[in-house]
Amino acid sequence: MIDRIDRLILNHIFDDASISNLKLAKSIGLHAATVTKRIDAMLENEMISIKAVQDLQRYKVKAFITLNVDLMSIDKLKAKLIESPNVRLAVATFGRFDILTLVHFLNWEKFNSFMQDELSQWPGVIRSNIFLVAESKQVQADLFHTQSNDISPTIPDDIDNRIIAELCKNGLISNKDLASKLGVNPATVSRRVSSLLKSKIIKIVAIPNPPKFGYSANAFIMIGTNRTQVDEIFNELNKYPEIHVSMALTNGYNIISSVRFMNPELLYGFIKEKISRIRGISTIETLVVAEFIKTAFARVDLDNLP
Repeated sequence: MIDRIDRLILNHIFDDASISNLKLAKSIGLHAATVTKRIDAMLENEMISIKAVQDLQRYKVKAFITLNVDLMSIDKLKAKLIESPNVRLAVATFGRFDILTLVHFLNWEKFNSFMQDELSQWPGVIRSNIFLVAESKQVQADLFHTQSNDISPTIPDDIDNRIIAELCKNGLISNKDLASKLGVNPATVSRRVSSLLKSKIIKIVAIPNPPKFGYSANAFIMIGTNRTQVDEIFNELNKYPEIHVSMALTNGYNIISSVRFMNPELLYGFIKEKISRIRGISTIETLVVAEFIKTAFARVDLDNLP
């Protein structure tokens, strides 16, 4: 599926796609034209998208919102999900829910406004359920964990937030085009983007599309347990590289984990032989991903791909 050169490039741009192709080529010993051609091919084949991702630790409210929808309106709803800056992840699923989304907000006021003014206007939504996130356990290396304490905290203003929203849609947009779209001076945009990157409020990264890398069985596993055993179960879940993100929930289920496998048989075997045998788990619900509508950052294990 991908060769040694693709792996070299991906290993770099999964962490930082804001680097120029020329600088990237020099760092891995390739011609800039080769790097450009390879990245363009992966973008065209929808193996990756290049976007800004945000440090979610600065968001006070994070939640999974599940939707049951009128499937006749699904295309219009997908457009809304892609457009919304507060929706970090959106997938269509097989199971009790039609859509699973992960949303984030700076405060409760913004969350309540979203629920009343935005979600209520989404086409085709029949019913919604909210699962509030209490804590995120990033099993794979967190993009922002190396943030230096020496960096002065930056509080984004309205212009910054508009820039972030656009970069989360397209991390390849030029400062000139971004300035034109927002009606802001190009020098201001350039300075703001540099500050956001330096402060590690955002990072520009390549986001993999799991099915394009051979992962045909992607799922979210919702786990019920005694609340006093959540930390203990997290420790058990962290032993499995197949789980790349786990989050503690405050209501409904106690934990939600995201997993990916090359085929459904491996997914079923993992749930049956490993997850179900963890002491303290009382209920398991699996939401199998039918389609990635809006992807969030998650690494793929390039070394173990076919």
